[in-house]
Amino acid sequence: QAAASRPRGRMARRAAPGPPGALWALALLGAVRGQQQVRWRISIAWEDESCNSVCQGFGQKCTEECWPATSQGLLNAVSTPALDGTCFAVEEGMAAAIHPAKDPANTVCYSNAGNPTSYRCPMVPSTPPARAATGHFIRRLCPCVNSTASA
Repeated sequence: QAAASRPRGRMARRAAPGPPGALWALALLGAVRGQQQVRWRISIAWEDESCNSVCQGFGQKCTEECWPATSQGLLNAVSTPALDGTCFAVEEGMAAAIHPAKDPANTVCYSNAGNPTSYRCPMVPSTPPARAATGHFIRRLCPCVNSTASA
């Protein structure tokens, strides 16, 4: 009943950087953010790759505004037709600022970025050399928007 009394068409505002709010949750689902729709992409290069590079490969740019803060947030992001079946499982995993990313050894996607102190879009993973030698690289999962959007 309470939901019916809320104004329609309004999204919650995020006053300051911090834990994801309603706006982030909507963006994770690919909802329209302003005039831009967030599209989640995965690295497909045969090398370690930043999200800036991943998004650029699709003619888009990475946005810092909607990183998932939980495993459920990542599950929502990869539950799109473009990423369906990408992850064998979605888990929190050990903290790494490059998360969300897909592990090359077990194909599990991890969400726990810990408490990053810098921008995450330009971060490049470091695949262990033995894995890289067999063509198995850490694959970053990246939030991308139209390249003319302000990220």
